[in-house]
Amino acid sequence: TVKQYLGDSVYVDVDDYGLLVLTTENGSLRSNTIFLEPEVYQALVAYVARLQAQHDGPEYVPGA
Repeated sequence: TVKQYLGDSVYVDVDDYGLLVLTTENGSLRSNTIFLEPEVYQALVAYVARLQAQHDGPEYVPGA
């Protein structure tokens, strides 16, 4: 896969084991790496869905 820029110096990629990998980079140096296992990804998606349900529906974006 190809690493993709998400915004705010955050990139996402998939490693050789199929895990999502989030990194923060300033253009040349990687400063943080988070490997999201499937269970953690599912928990994150469920969290965002709960936030959307509590607010204005699917159009709600946390922090926007």
